[in-house]
Amino acid sequence: MQQGDGGDQFTYTPTKPVEAQSVQPGLAAEDQQPAPPPQDSIQWQASEFVDHDKNNNWFLLLGGATVLVCGVIYLLSGSIFSVVVIACAALAFGVTANQKPRTLRYSLLPTGLKVGDKQYRYEDFRSFSIMQDGALWSIVLQPVKRLMPLLTIYIDPNDGERIFDVLASQIPHEQHEMDGVDRFLKRIRF
Repeated sequence: MQQGDGGDQFTYTPTKPVEAQSVQPGLAAEDQQPAPPPQDSIQWQASEFVDHDKNNNWFLLLGGATVLVCGVIYLLSGSIFSVVVIACAALAFGVTANQKPRTLRYSLLPTGLKVGDKQYRYEDFRSFSIMQDGALWSIVLQPVKRLMPLLTIYIDPNDGERIFDVLASQIPHEQHEMDGVDRFLKRIRF
């Protein structure tokens, strides 16, 4: 486990290419091992997102800010419905902030990118960029589809050049700047 700035936790586990295994006839599909990725793939394991340490004070500040905003909204609009919506949104925000990241297996294959059990084609992305957050490095993939969110994957800087070369041969590289929402979420350690 690597420690980022300010107690951020990030896990990176490199993996070696899997040896080819033959399929054994006569075994049920669930008894057979999944087919190994091609030998020319790059594989690693990493957390799906950075886990910022949030103590009780963080959640107390969230609760205080929620009460303050609900009070101001009620005074300005007199609408209980608006207050309930804001309170529910703050509750969802708090629950999401308390989630712990899973460790996912990433693979760059000749035809696309595999993240956990999901597989993406290179054609699904318009461009990619490299971002650095303290000691942590990530790749942000910009999807072609408008409603698909950005895909962020974390990498080890030692493998960064190989990963960059594979992606750059398939997807255009563009510099991506964090928008206001990303900067705000980083500032509050979400």
